Amino acid sequence: MKRLLILSTALTGFAFAAQAEITLMSWGGAYGAAQTEAHLKPYTAATGIATTMVDSDNPAQPIKAMVEAGNVTINVASVEYADAIRLCDEGLLEPINIADLPAGSDGTPAAEDFLAGAVTD
Repeated sequence: MKRLLILSTALTGFAFAAQAEITLMSWGGAYGAAQTEAHLKPYTAATGIATTMVDSDNPAQPIKAMVEAGNVTINVASVEYADAIRLCDEGLLEPINIADLPAGSDGTPAAEDFLAGAVTD
């Protein structure tokens, strides 16, 4: 079953080798537009990998439906922390190994570059 990657706050620089396009699901409106400008467009400019924003008023619901149907059409989603925990508990999300994330622009390792408590199992 295809799974997806989840972020609870914002898209970060993931290395999706040989990925033709990355689709992000978020809440849309001004928030989604801000994510597109701040994260998706710069990511595409830096990597050449196309990105698409998909809006949802509650991304957790379509994520669950996609995984259960075996037809996941997104790669990354912004969900609330409580939804991320619930989706993880239901086995619907794929964990992200912090060691696989790139260092920050200043060289700080990803494991040291998040707010305290932001990275959890």
